[in-house]
Amino acid sequence: MTRLILIRHAQASFGSSNYDQLSTLGHQQSSWLGQHLEKRGLMPSSIICGTLTRHHETVNGILEQFNSTLTVEQNKDWNEFEFKKIIEAFLLQHPEMMPIDKSPKNFFSLLKKSMLAWSRNELGHYQGETWLEFESRIVQALSSLQTENKEGTVWLVSSGGAIAMLLKQVLEVSNQKMIDLNFQIHNSSMTDIYLRKDKVLLSSFNQVPHLDYHDRLNAITYA
Repeated sequence: MTRLILIRHAQASFGSSNYDQLSTLGHQQSSWLGQHLEKRGLMPSSIICGTLTRHHETVNGILEQFNSTLTVEQNKDWNEFEFKKIIEAFLLQHPEMMPIDKSPKNFFSLLKKSMLAWSRNELGHYQGETWLEFESRIVQALSSLQTENKEGTVWLVSSGGAIAMLLKQVLEVSNQKMIDLNFQIHNSSMTDIYLRKDKVLLSSFNQVPHLDYHDRLNAITYA
């Protein structure tokens, strides 16, 4: 049986010209998570991450706390969906939905509406990966992990959407519930999964013990 610890990347650079890099807080979150994992003795037998910058920067921040020579396997199947293109396509059809400002609250409201339209195949202007293609990509990546049946603990560093889509398969929930899950997942959080060839079991969801301190509560973020 494989213990799969799903780790969402630490805080990226929301609102900057390049979202796909960790913020100063994101680097700190990764370091704190590494300290927690080292103290718990949760050294993995293997590490997998997506190919995005925010993924491997998170891995690097965690591993700074370990004396490790493990090679990190990068796999684009665990990358996030193209949320910027999905929003752009949604606004082409619904220009009246353009937010009046760039606040996080308005952004996430717009993203949720855009994802719902994407899941219903209602984005006529969108030419990228479809919802079904995204789901199939995650299903196949998960199936490959089950087939490999790696021993011990595996870290998988990915994004909120990919993790939520994996959980959609485990919990057998609707697209709407998957989208709700996506918006709950904290930066640098851990979700514990146990993999067998015939079954996937959820043990815990969205844990941030490395941030559960009085002086770190403001470091619990979602973007």
